[in-house]
Amino acid sequence: MPKISIIVPVYNTERYLEMCVDSIRSQTLREIEIILVDDGSTDSSASICRGFQAKDDRIKFFSIPNSGPAVARNVGLENATGEYIGFVDSDDWIDQNMFERLYQTSRETKADIVGCNFVREYLGRRTREDVTWKTGFYTRKDIEDKIFPELIASEALRWIGPFNLVTKIFRRQLIEEKRIRFNEELLSGEDWVFSKTCMLYSRSLYLMGNAYWYHYRYNMSSITNTYLPKSWDIYKAENAYWTEILSNYGEYDFSQQLQWHRLAGALTSLNYETKPGNPKGIVGRYITIKQICEDLEKMACFNLGKLPRVDFRRRTVLWCLENKWVLLLVLLGWINTLAMGWRACARNTDKQSRVLS
Repeated sequence: MPKISIIVPVYNTERYLEMCVDSIRSQTLREIEIILVDDGSTDSSASICRGFQAKDDRIKFFSIPNSGPAVARNVGLENATGEYIGFVDSDDWIDQNMFERLYQTSRETKADIVGCNFVREYLGRRTREDVTWKTGFYTRKDIEDKIFPELIASEALRWIGPFNLVTKIFRRQLIEEKRIRFNEELLSGEDWVFSKTCMLYSRSLYLMGNAYWYHYRYNMSSITNTYLPKSWDIYKAENAYWTEILSNYGEYDFSQQLQWHRLAGALTSLNYETKPGNPKGIVGRYITIKQICEDLEKMACFNLGKLPRVDFRRRTVLWCLENKWVLLLVLLGWINTLAMGWRACARNTDKQSRVLS
């Protein structure tokens, strides 16, 4: 049995794929299997994967029609045999000792999940990102006391917590016992949902502090930074998933968090409406925001009290949503879009000036 199965969903990343896979093949932990799943790439990614498979017998390669990263990762899970499971995105890379250090910690602590931090790589700049909370070992009680209160959503209506997928290894026995898989209905956020579901059932967790071994290639054109179509539908689908999963979960009451999740999803969806690339125009945005207002009213999301941890900006938007001031929200979004465009032009001009100088 391999100590770790490392699953890599691949889609049109020929530019970065060799660097990614080489960083995995060169791991100091040799007892690994590398599962490459090409998700219907239209560039040479599949050919690159086959080339790696031919020269490294630890590599398994699968090719599927384009179905999204959730399906690709599930194919990897179905074919994994390792004691633990890890994930790497095909445009990122990892330090040579990452999985050995994570695995050593898992053996020492018997933890179901072990996680580290990561480095954000953007335009030649490196920024250390702390995704862990308090460093150290979490018992089941610690997980319930310290992580569960913000597992689904926080009272500040922000997405926070040590839930990054690619900075962790997960005990495969836990995944198979609870039959945890990626939600294939979600077009975004399925990685966080998987990680949180594992944490929901885990018996122990270890978070490593001064450990920046994963290198995340920040992409300004990714869906997290540009317009995400049907974002509100995605958040509703995610909320429906959590509602179903937690309906018979008697160990902790997440009912209030499910309401926070709906409000946080609405705020994030409104933010996406101001992202570059939104083709809807003013009328389309009005229809979308009006639908969000009506859905929140049906969900009775505004009966939660004062929400003291919500900042002034979010509180203002919530007030507009509750009172269905759709035109004002459209106007604020339009102003925000113009401001974002102006800032982007300013950054590009500054970058060109530095290059010319």
